[in-house]
Amino acid sequence: MHNKSIKTIINKLNDGDKEDIFLQKLSENVEYGIVWHKVKLGFNSSGRLYRDKREQFYFVKNESSLYVGALLVMEDLDDLHAYVLKKYRKQGHLFKAMSNTILPHIFKIKEKIRITINEIDLGEKKYENSKRSALSLGFKSNDGFEFHLFKSDIQFTDDVKIEMNRMTRARVKELQEKMEELAVSVSKIDDEFKMTIGCIPKLEELKTDIEDYSRYKLEDEYDKLLAKTRL
Repeated sequence: MHNKSIKTIINKLNDGDKEDIFLQKLSENVEYGIVWHKVKLGFNSSGRLYRDKREQFYFVKNESSLYVGALLVMEDLDDLHAYVLKKYRKQGHLFKAMSNTILPHIFKIKEKIRITINEIDLGEKKYENSKRSALSLGFKSNDGFEFHLFKSDIQFTDDVKIEMNRMTRARVKELQEKMEELAVSVSKIDDEFKMTIGCIPKLEELKTDIEDYSRYKLEDEYDKLLAKTRL
């Protein structure tokens, strides 16, 4: 993902638009998020082709609760990519967030963190600044490009508390309707194959499973989870 796309997501959050962005509060200045967005694949006779992609982020806020930066977790590359809005750079927002919240949260599930800092992409000045920050956080490197940090190498207080956002009952009903619509769509696909080419066992299995889940009452589970949070 390019910095331009990350900037667009940060601006979207600051505009109050959280559609397809799901957040958990980790601290006053850091939120963990799952973001679904469109990725351009190319073109065909009908125009541009897109697909939906799921990304993991840490979003950083300043003292005024404005989103000023983000850290993209690139699972496919086992790497982290940081971006801070130009207006808020060199103010320590990302460094503080990583030291106090992000690294402890990542180390809940990982033993090692890897980042890459590319001088060719950043330029000499930005490269040196990024390198200095990485070394200050405890990262080490043998080649000046890949930097690694092991959980055993640093001392931190593992007191990150995840604060879940509340979901309304109205939203639960909307999601229930989406599951029912999905079941109908899969049934239509299954019927088209059966009537033109033949039966596909895996598709038939998927149709049955989705139909079962579409009848599953999300409101009942919502009530159970809500009761737990009130204990």
